[in-house]
Amino acid sequence: MRPADPSSPGPVLVLAPVGRDAREIERILTGMGLPAKTHADLAGLCEDVQPEGGASVAALVVAEEALARGSAGLIASLAHQPAWSDLPVLVLTAGRHRRGSAERRRLLEALGNVTLLERPLHEETLRSAVRASLRARDRQHETRRYLEALRLAAETLESRVEERTRELAAEAAERARAEAAHRALYRQTPIALHSLDAEGRLQSVSDRWLEFMGYDARSEVIGRHITEFMTEDAARLHRMVHWPRLLAEGAWDDVEYRMVKQSGEVADVLVSVRVERNMAGGFARTMAALVDITARRRAEAELAREMAERAAAQERLRQAQKMEALGQLAGGVAHDFNNASAAVLAGITLLERRHGAALAAEGIGALRLLAGLREGAERGVAVSRRLLAFARREALNATRLDPAELLGGLRDLLGGTLGLGVRMRIEAPTGLPAFEADQRQLETVLINLAINARDAMPGGGEVILDAAAETVAEDSAQHPAGLRPGRYVRLSVRDTGIGMDAATMARATEPFFTTKPKDRGTGLGLSMASSFATQSGGGLRLESEPGRGTTVILWLPQAEGLEPAAPLPAAEAERPRALVVEPVSLTRRYLVHCLQDLAWNAAEAAGTDEAQALLTRQGFDLLLVTDPLPSGPDGITLARTARRHHPGLPVVLVIGPEASARLVTQAVREGLRVLRKPVSPTELEATLISLRQRPARESQGEAAD
Repeated sequence: MRPADPSSPGPVLVLAPVGRDAREIERILTGMGLPAKTHADLAGLCEDVQPEGGASVAALVVAEEALARGSAGLIASLAHQPAWSDLPVLVLTAGRHRRGSAERRRLLEALGNVTLLERPLHEETLRSAVRASLRARDRQHETRRYLEALRLAAETLESRVEERTRELAAEAAERARAEAAHRALYRQTPIALHSLDAEGRLQSVSDRWLEFMGYDARSEVIGRHITEFMTEDAARLHRMVHWPRLLAEGAWDDVEYRMVKQSGEVADVLVSVRVERNMAGGFARTMAALVDITARRRAEAELAREMAERAAAQERLRQAQKMEALGQLAGGVAHDFNNASAAVLAGITLLERRHGAALAAEGIGALRLLAGLREGAERGVAVSRRLLAFARREALNATRLDPAELLGGLRDLLGGTLGLGVRMRIEAPTGLPAFEADQRQLETVLINLAINARDAMPGGGEVILDAAAETVAEDSAQHPAGLRPGRYVRLSVRDTGIGMDAATMARATEPFFTTKPKDRGTGLGLSMASSFATQSGGGLRLESEPGRGTTVILWLPQAEGLEPAAPLPAAEAERPRALVVEPVSLTRRYLVHCLQDLAWNAAEAAGTDEAQALLTRQGFDLLLVTDPLPSGPDGITLARTARRHHPGLPVVLVIGPEASARLVTQAVREGLRVLRKPVSPTELEATLISLRQRPARESQGEAAD
């Protein structure tokens, strides 16, 4: 290569064989008005550097990966530079290589005047580095010219020294100006920056750092240890982990800290730090940049919370769908099983009533067999009713109940059931408001809960039944049991037993889940209690801890006042007449037989039209109607029609398992008596006795009036 004019900066040699770096660098250099020459490999670059050790070259821009294949030729070429020359070498590197190996450091030292430019490379960064290199190169050429001039014209040494002194002063002034500009840039940059001394105390901070941390002047923070601005946990982690690592490695990126502002607000930041060393290689200071990620952390926490809520909602939906499916299955099975059990019980009852003497004559074995059949059928009815209660398909005959009277009535029954090792305490003060519930179902629920409490205390203990009034206000937070605003009576069953852990309590109300042995529990007790409370317009909640017992709380709505059923008129000498309206012939014949056994005359109707025709033509002392009916009005509407013909006519409504609680409540308020299928002769007899059996039949003319 021919030596270039010393006044010309010479070309910038570029070696970046990978990617688009070479084209971009050539474009930027051309835009700066600089000659650029791009090389495809290191050998070609060395050929242009070898003459005079690159004295006629302005600078080198070399990608670090190009040096990895062997840089001995370039180092040898640079080693032959003239004494005045120190060719600038701009090495394109990546940030992750800043802490390279010892071989890499020796390579960079061998290259001489090296400036590292991190990728991704910004255009302005390259321009600034090239301009700085050209200025340094210009000064080298100036030094060359001065040396030559000194050698050729020693007589003018004094004047040249003076001139050089002036130039050096100008350069010093320029450096001072550049340093002042750098300090101004450091202080006014939009990124929060700070530097620390070897002890970790603040040496300088940028304006953005002061603004971010909430301080007005640097005098408030300079000289203070950086841990004074951190949370306790962050400060401990800084002293024990991050600071020793920084001193050992010289840098780290994106380490998360929690900073405490002057206002006391805690901010989450990412800190990147570099150690700046002095000429001797010792520690000079650290330079750190802070990036505020508080909003991002809050957004992530909010997102995590929303995802957790969504997952919980999906789990609740899944459980609700599962329970609904189980409820439909259990309800369907229980309905059919209930009807089958009713037919068996009806046959056994009629068999006992009509052929009891003959069976007794057969001996004790026949009676035991019949009793066993009845016990099995009644157990089937009990299981079907539990399933119906769980499925919320068993109609509830809600009546007005007094809490103290209800719990007091259970005292004697539970006292013998719980056993000698279990103490029972009733806490139900008088004067509590009445509430609405199906007494038979509620008593079954409370007895089951008390037995569960007994089983949870194998070594004995205490069971407490208590009652209290509670009001859920309109503006109150969501109730733990999901209660709507209103007035309730709270019943609870507490024990001092072994309690339940969280996993067991989460599944306690699932159907068929039980921790008891297979022969001691069906797993329907708590699920039935939960379904009963919900179907009654209230709710249920469990409270338990291992070793601290369990409390089951029931909320039931307070009563608003119920109308009593209309009684039958006084009895006459003749047999009273009843009209049985039932679409199923087997059930209808069974009810007629039961009434006949109780000394009643009974007429039959399979549907609404037939019943209305009989009611208009004949007088009756009792209407026994099933709901629902296959067509026409429902049972309550038929009862209203009958009372228009026969004012004050007693009505017994026989309901199936699918009847709603609203229907039962409506029937009771209109003075109807309610019986559930299957109806036993004993239940029917008790109902007729309560209505004053054998009432005097009103004449047809009086009914017409």
